Amino acid sequence: MATFHQPLPAPPPRTPRGHSPLAVVFVIVLLVFIALMVALFSLVFADHEDGLRVFRHRVAVVEIFGTIFEASDWVELLEDCAEDNGISAVVLHIDSPGGAISPTQEIYEAARKIAGEGKPVIAYMASVAASGGYYAACGADEIMGMSGTLTGSIGVYMQMMNLSDLLGKLGVEFDTVKKGAFKTAGDFSREMKGHERAMFQSVIDDYYRQFLDAVADSRTRNKVSLARGWNKELPGGVVEGETEVAGLGGVIYPSPAWSSLGLSAPNILAATGSPEGATAEGVVAPSQTATATPTASIPAAPASEVNEKLTKMFADGLTRDAIRKRVEALAEGRIYTGRQALEVGLIDSLGTLQDAIDRAGELAGLGEDPPTTTRKKKEPRGLFGVRLSADFLKTGSRFLYLCPYGI
Repeated sequence: MATFHQPLPAPPPRTPRGHSPLAVVFVIVLLVFIALMVALFSLVFADHEDGLRVFRHRVAVVEIFGTIFEASDWVELLEDCAEDNGISAVVLHIDSPGGAISPTQEIYEAARKIAGEGKPVIAYMASVAASGGYYAACGADEIMGMSGTLTGSIGVYMQMMNLSDLLGKLGVEFDTVKKGAFKTAGDFSREMKGHERAMFQSVIDDYYRQFLDAVADSRTRNKVSLARGWNKELPGGVVEGETEVAGLGGVIYPSPAWSSLGLSAPNILAATGSPEGATAEGVVAPSQTATATPTASIPAAPASEVNEKLTKMFADGLTRDAIRKRVEALAEGRIYTGRQALEVGLIDSLGTLQDAIDRAGELAGLGEDPPTTTRKKKEPRGLFGVRLSADFLKTGSRFLYLCPYGI
């Protein structure tokens, strides 16, 4: 008897199996993690100046370019440098002819705040760092420039117009109602009165004293630089009747530094000219009882070393009042090249921007060619920003530091 086998039923068609949502999420997370790791390694090991921003200490180069009419952006950059633990030192890259007084003082104070945090601050003066530009540089621990840098212009001026003759010819008259003797002082429609001029002069004198204070503080921190150029010739010579040059001859400067030579204070540095020209014979001991180290042992050292030692001893003996008088002589609105400024002691060294960065790195313990990050002021963008910038030029302070461009 034949047996018939019934065929097995065909299996149901296989439907394509979709990816699990959990697997998709895992893949996405993995890719994001890999991207983050790549970005992290690029930040740590990249050679670009901003590539070391997260984990490495660096020198911040803050650009202060242009006329100083408003300083909030620059001050914000400097305050960030003071608070950022990743920034070990700051270079003020200055290229400015000056500007208004109060904004310049804000930059100066912000730089001193950074120094107060224990971070070295080096000012590098580029093409121009005159008047307010030099004032801002005085906030640094040291000042460096190029030999061709235009600097100085330590002075203040106020300029107003008297159009009374012109208005009279045109038949224009002004009727003014006021309360207060000085309320319309400086009005262009009439001549300035004596008491008004005296008021303006007192304002200018006080601004000038504030400027001199900042320069004197800077030079007090760098006495040796000032001492090297103590009697150098001043551009334009001495202004007769207004100031006089402080000299070395016969001036007594008690200084504890002289004890290293076995001399007792007070001591007289009887040198003709600057300390660079002083010799061992130029050091006179006022007391015959001074023993210890004999002065005759000094000439055994190289001449440059002797001069440097004498200069430092002279610098150590400079009083605040003596420094202030020398700064007054260097001021008077004089302008200097970088080389001239070095000779008279208004700056501390000549060099490039990289030299300034290297110096900042050295003082911060980062060595030469340290990693850097550049901080720039935000520039206005678009037509609206350009219009705001143009309008602001018309509303700047009327009390401006003298700059080479007459702003």
